[in-house]
Amino acid sequence: MNVNPMGETPEKQSQPEAQFAEPALASGADQPAPQPRPLTVDAITTEPVAAPEPPSLPIAGGNVVRLELFLAPEQLSELFRAVAGTQHSTMTLREAARYLRISPAALDDMAREGVVPAVSIEGRWRFPKASLDEWLTLESFRSGGNSNVA
Repeated sequence: MNVNPMGETPEKQSQPEAQFAEPALASGADQPAPQPRPLTVDAITTEPVAAPEPPSLPIAGGNVVRLELFLAPEQLSELFRAVAGTQHSTMTLREAARYLRISPAALDDMAREGVVPAVSIEGRWRFPKASLDEWLTLESFRSGGNSNVA
């Protein structure tokens, strides 16, 4: 009797091919049967939940990382407080110029002429964000929908 190193006879050697067959097609369709979605664990309840479907957006190249956070209301509130704590209500010349999408030199000239709301502290311009937002709103009304104002 012929026996291979795995201890199988020739009849048994030809059978493993059936184990690696193509997935069965669902009801004669050309598409394979849908695979079950993987399970993940809920961070709060530690119960298994189905993982969300990946986005169907085409990706040209590079690496993409998708991060989903499932937060309790208290955690979400704390996250918003932390983000708000890093936001300053007063901007420097560079920050305000970037915010307004103009050059720092142009904003410096506008501040010296009193066109935009600004305060000079120790020889450096500071721009209150709320005042800039209000100034932008007023300028958009004054221009009457002029195309130069976004």
